[in-house]
Amino acid sequence: MKPVATFISLALCCAVNAQDPVEHLKQASGLQRIDPARLLTGDFISERGALGDFPNGISAQFCFATSLSPAETARRLQVWDPTPYPALEVYQFHSLTNPCRPEDFRQLEFKANLRPMRWLQDKLATTTGTKSDLNLTGAEAKQLADCIQKRNDPRVVADCFIKMLVERASLFQKKGLAGALPYELSGNPVSPAIQLRMMVREQSSVATEFAPLLKKIGLHGNTADLALQPFHYWSLFQADRHATLNLGAVYLLQDGERYLLADVQYYVSSGFYTSITLTEIVPFRNGDKTGSLCWRVDYLAAPMLHFTKGTDRLAFGALMVQDIKKSIGLFLDEVKPK
Repeated sequence: MKPVATFISLALCCAVNAQDPVEHLKQASGLQRIDPARLLTGDFISERGALGDFPNGISAQFCFATSLSPAETARRLQVWDPTPYPALEVYQFHSLTNPCRPEDFRQLEFKANLRPMRWLQDKLATTTGTKSDLNLTGAEAKQLADCIQKRNDPRVVADCFIKMLVERASLFQKKGLAGALPYELSGNPVSPAIQLRMMVREQSSVATEFAPLLKKIGLHGNTADLALQPFHYWSLFQADRHATLNLGAVYLLQDGERYLLADVQYYVSSGFYTSITLTEIVPFRNGDKTGSLCWRVDYLAAPMLHFTKGTDRLAFGALMVQDIKKSIGLFLDEVKPK
């Protein structure tokens, strides 16, 4: 799924099947304007997250519905490809094999006629062993500098970058979030895993609702269940006029009648540190119509947010909501009955 360019009591979990799904969602999310009849027409609800204490994180939540079963809705969301939609500004989106191989990135290329891609190519080419405008470890910066040797040939730059990406993705596939390397060249080291944990914990109701999945991926507790195999992917998209590459994994867990999804971006080349999209999908009926009720919660951690307060932070949250609304609207158009 496209990342946000412009900028988640076990008793409740167990009770989801016993309660009316709409009422349960109102309690868990705080969204009170949930009207199943309107949602089934393609309408959806969006809301900025509250200003929390985490200094460089923002959040938003959404509610929408599909006419598909929860299983089919979850399947479609897990592997949804945003590239057919120009409004989302996603250049490429591809699955990764497990174990990851260089061939998985064979379509990565820097097109000279696209200024955002030239920006990323230039930043890679000018990386040194100690300095870069990209999110890298010190070892990765040195590896890129030694490989590229200040040559700005698009193919050379892409091949050197691919080697680094394969190593990152392979480590994550082996260790989960414990293998998500920190970014070391931006001052103090930044761990994507720590950023994700801190953001999710800020909203206890979300952490509780998604606890069965968060525990399995290592965001609620200290260990991950590596037997839960996600859909691995990489994408190249435009964020703030710059081409940005990310590595992600979309986890899916069936928990009774409901399905839980977590789209984790464990590496982002620049612009922001990490993000996670949590989605709960439950069956519901409205009159003679059946479908799936979906609650989506997004978290984003970005360095510039550390310096924003009050209305500026709310403005970033509004931009985040608008960006995600595009994605949800296009997904709903794609899955609605023809």
